[in-house]
Amino acid sequence: ILPNDDAWIPNLVKAITSVATNKSQAIVVSKKLVDGSDASEKGKLWIPVILGLQGASKDNEEGVAPATDATFFPGCVDCGDLFRLELRRERRFLLRRGAGTHAPPSLHAKMIDLYWTVIPVLLIHYYATHPSAQFDGLRSKIVIVLTWVWSIRLTHSYFRREKWQWGAREDWRFADMRLQYGKHWWWISFFSVYFSQQIFLIGICLPLYVVHSVDKPMNIWDLVAAGVCLCGIVIAYFADTQLHNFVTRNTKLKELGKPMVPNLDRGLWQYSRHPNYFGEQLWWWGLVVFAWNLGHGWTFVGSLINSMCFAYVTVLVEQRMLKQEYRAEAYRLYQKTTSVWIPWFRSSAIAVKDKDT
Repeated sequence: ILPNDDAWIPNLVKAITSVATNKSQAIVVSKKLVDGSDASEKGKLWIPVILGLQGASKDNEEGVAPATDATFFPGCVDCGDLFRLELRRERRFLLRRGAGTHAPPSLHAKMIDLYWTVIPVLLIHYYATHPSAQFDGLRSKIVIVLTWVWSIRLTHSYFRREKWQWGAREDWRFADMRLQYGKHWWWISFFSVYFSQQIFLIGICLPLYVVHSVDKPMNIWDLVAAGVCLCGIVIAYFADTQLHNFVTRNTKLKELGKPMVPNLDRGLWQYSRHPNYFGEQLWWWGLVVFAWNLGHGWTFVGSLINSMCFAYVTVLVEQRMLKQEYRAEAYRLYQKTTSVWIPWFRSSAIAVKDKDT
């Protein structure tokens, strides 16, 4: 069943007909494609062949016309996993994929997450080794070590989430945007995903520049800043680990045909709905404390924009959770009893009231 509660086979046939024929010619799909113990997989395997054969005959008759329709075939949605195969390039590209010939790859934004783990490390070493750099040696070493620890933590979390594969899956938010913007995604993604995030990374890393442009002896505030950064790294690590274990257990339950646990509300997730986001923000605001202590408090702008982005992403994630029927009710209760970001004790009174109701 599709997310909009439509049966996927009838919707699939309708979509294929619309895309492959430009609504001008019928297409026949044998009932054998959808019969059997694993009907969905059988039907999907034949889809490219049908498109290729149909398209080849159309090309010989009237040439190639651009296709503007787009659709997707449902995959498996499980705790953020979304596998979509969309027909959304020009018709020529669609038909070549179906016939098995070579065509350029889709414009996925799979690698953008890795930029975040690498660029801050490159920037801090650039600032530290620049001929014009001037800084306190001990403060520089502390910030460089913390940046490397943060990068290793985030890189480990990324590859663990992707099952140790490089760029195997696209962030669901970018996948949704790619479907939304269709054939314009190739240039919109350049500005909205790649170019903007490079500027954003430089802006949020400005405290690293300040650390290596002001030579001032260390004081107590440097220790406070280092403590905030380290706390952020530790909280993010344990939050991501608990989330990974939860997803892994649910995947096994699903494979065994058992009911999945609708919501993670143990460990750090008992005190915050997004402790991983909280930990990541602590890291960046800790860097701001370093810069503020050196007389450049204006660098808070980068972390402020980052927090605003996290706020927007939080809304998207929670809307996504509420769309999943098996966890919607539990998550609504979770929203009422648990803090959004900053860890705090749960509101048990509201929980009891809701359960009684």
